[in-house]
Amino acid sequence: GSEKAIESFGSGIWPRLVETLIKKAIKPAAPSHIKELDAFQGVVQSTCDFEISLADYGFIPKGTTDLTDYVREVQSQYGNRKCQDALARAREILTSADLSIVQVAEEADSNPAEILDLAPTVSSENPIPPGLDENVLDPKAFRFPPCQISEWVKNFVDFVYETLNEATESVSEVAADLFSSVRNMIDLFYYLAPNQHRKTRDVPQLAAIFHNNCLYVSHHLKTLGHRFRLNLTFASTFVDFVPKVRRLGEDCLLQQLATQRDVLFEILSGANGLAD
Repeated sequence: GSEKAIESFGSGIWPRLVETLIKKAIKPAAPSHIKELDAFQGVVQSTCDFEISLADYGFIPKGTTDLTDYVREVQSQYGNRKCQDALARAREILTSADLSIVQVAEEADSNPAEILDLAPTVSSENPIPPGLDENVLDPKAFRFPPCQISEWVKNFVDFVYETLNEATESVSEVAADLFSSVRNMIDLFYYLAPNQHRKTRDVPQLAAIFHNNCLYVSHHLKTLGHRFRLNLTFASTFVDFVPKVRRLGEDCLLQQLATQRDVLFEILSGANGLAD
């Protein structure tokens, strides 16, 4: 009698209990950082023990693993959640109204060419010029020149590196999702950055800054895939974004130069060719 009553009660309440536990307990406890993922394994074990105990009491049929199956998918859930958070953070940075400007430059001892594994190609058709060591490539060849950019762009590039660094510490499935998210973040830059500039496009200095912004992003895109190729073996490069990001900046600068040229022509025409 009592066993039958427990079984009947369990079969009626279990589906709703599973839904409530997932919504109220498991989802909020899902890790938001890679360091929390290991700790979550304790939740997986506790959930498994919980279902086994309920089955021993006859509350649910033996072999029921509804909750356990759900929590074991936590890596996928973590990856999805992390990707959504990353894109939301990237959008927040890209839509910032902050007009602060910062100075940037490559470190004095950095050599981006080493990341690309570049060396001069020697052949009879392509000889090394006299006085040039064939094993040496000028460290300045791929070094970004000192210039000023918007602070939000530097924050954006820093966040791209932060996300890829986290991908290197993640299991392969999560790492692949985070890598794809970074590519989506670059797409966001391409579509949202011009809207930010459009608000201040009549200011010549800010047009030059936007040009620098695009060159700074495209500079990092050239070597980004190579920087992480050892830890993210599946990763492709980001060089496919380089031409269109550079073009954004170049078009902006050319439009501003054309505008300033027209202004000068208008001033000169009103001055009768600078006649006294």
